[in-house]
Amino acid sequence: MCYNLRRALTNDRNLDFLTQSISHFLRDLFVFCLYGRWCVSLTKLYVGNLPYSYNDDSLKTLFASYGNIVSATIIFDKMSGRSKGFGFVELEDDASAQNAIKDLNDKDMEGRNIVVSVARPKEERPERSFRR
Repeated sequence: MCYNLRRALTNDRNLDFLTQSISHFLRDLFVFCLYGRWCVSLTKLYVGNLPYSYNDDSLKTLFASYGNIVSATIIFDKMSGRSKGFGFVELEDDASAQNAIKDLNDKDMEGRNIVVSVARPKEERPERSFRR
């Protein structure tokens, strides 16, 4: 068994995978310590106070210069179908996300100063006793 482990660790590809896995674990542990519970990562950003005219493509365009975008989503009201003025963007790596926060937070977009920060986990809500 030790022979197989030693052989696996001498393979550069396996060593890179192991290093990357440890790096992701430590990043997630840091996020846990930061918020007191497990989070997905520091790469998912909350983008608030957006112009109501923005859609998913507008959000992708806004963040395109900061790296590979994993996802970009504007949140819409279920009843009216209109934008709620906020959304979420997930970038591929932490450095890109931090650069986007630094550059875009409080930037004027169509007369509104947008808010860009690391997305926090959704707070647990008590179960409702009635249906809508």
